[in-house]
Order: sequence, then C-alpha cells, then structure tokens
Amino acid sequence: MRYSTGRRRRDSAPLLRTWQRAALLAGLLLAAGAQAQTAAINTNPTALDLNEGASATYTVVLATQPSADVTVTVTSNNTDVTVDTDAASGVQTTLTFRPGNWDTAQTVTASVAEDVGSADETATLTHTGAAGGYAGVTRTLSVTVQDDEQTGTDYDTDEDRLIEISSLAQLNAIRYDLNGDGAVAAGDATNYGNAFTNAATGMGCPDGSDAGDVPDACLGYELAQDLNFDTDGDGDVDGDD
Repeated sequence: MRYSTGRRRRDSAPLLRTWQRAALLAGLLLAAGAQAQTAAINTNPTALDLNEGASATYTVVLATQPSADVTVTVTSNNTDVTVDTDAASGVQTTLTFRPGNWDTAQTVTASVAEDVGSADETATLTHTGAAGGYAGVTRTLSVTVQDDEQTGTDYDTDEDRLIEISSLAQLNAIRYDLNGDGAVAAGDATNYGNAFTNAATGMGCPDGSDAGDVPDACLGYELAQDLNFDTDGDGDVDGDD
C-alpha cells in the first residue's frame, strides 16, 4: 500500500539548462572581447629627434598575442636614415615576435649619415607586420634630423677658435668685438657685418657645446694673410693711408 505526501517532485533539468546557457553566453562574450582587441605594433618613443651623424634606439612591441610567429619589417623612406634590428649580427631590418614573447619589447637602432647639404631633414620609419594575425598591420615613427653643416661664410676655417683677418676692413672691425668672441652689440652689428659679410653662426668657430670644447666658441683673432697698409699706393705707409 502506497502513501503520498502530497508534495510534487521538482524537475531540476530546466534549472541546469539555464546555468548551461548562462555559462555558454559568458564564454561567447569573453571570446568576443578577446577578438575585439585590435592587433597593433607599438613603438617607444613614437618619434625621434637626431643630429646628423648620430644614432638612437627605440623599442617595438606587439599590442596583442599573435596566433603564430610575427615578422615585423622596418623600412625608411630616407636613405640617410638607416635602421638595424640586431647590432650583434650585422645590419638587420626585421624583428620576430612569437606567441610566447609577443609582449617583450625589442630594440631598434636608427642612425643618421653625414651629408653635404645644410638643410634639416625628416624620415619616416615604417614597421609592417606579417603572419600571426598581423599581416598588413603597420606603425610609423617619425625622425627629425638636425643638420650640422653651417650656412654662411666660415671665418675660422682651421677651427682653432680664432677669427681669421684677411683685410684691413676686418682688422679695423676688431674695435667692435675686442674680445673676439663673435658676439657684437646690436649697435655695432652693421659695421661689424660690413667687414665680415655673410658670417656663419658663431663666425664659424666650433660649437662650444661639443664634448671637450671650452664654453666660448671664438676666443680671439689671427691674421690669415699679409695686409697691405699702403692704401694709396705711394710706397709709404703714412698718415695718408
């Protein structure tokens, strides 16, 4: 003989299916979030400012984990600005990032060659990815090059920090800059400039900021050639000259 308690047995299957659907939905959302992360190549810094003849380093790293090995090729649009991704094994222009080290920054050296021009230059370094979900992904880094050639006339051609005197007018103009540092008061600039025409910055003396150089650029004067004080050509140097 069976007795009933009058309580109905609840089926747990619908509740289980609800939890399964919630877990599945959460998994899909997580996967979608991972896929939403954009593949990108990052550099640090994002720009370089170099003097002509100098070098500097920067780093490259991936923004997301790749699905396979990624090769990043670095190119320059200026032949005076070159790159090397592995100084230990000769000049290289590629980097390899693997799924296990994608977030480890790698170093690139940018170098600027000397040229004969006197104008500042710019260059764009382009980093292009290949494979591993990075095919066609690029990042550019701008390089500004400060030229080291002087414009104007160099009045210190032997770079001994002495302004070279080649005429009587220049000898006379010493009065406007007695200490020979090339810095002339504003009121005397015209008279001095008439004798030393189109003078280069600092009269052409070496830059005092160079390593090992003394603070002042020009330090005095020197005769660069013999001067003829017989200005009237009478064979005598007298009051008429």
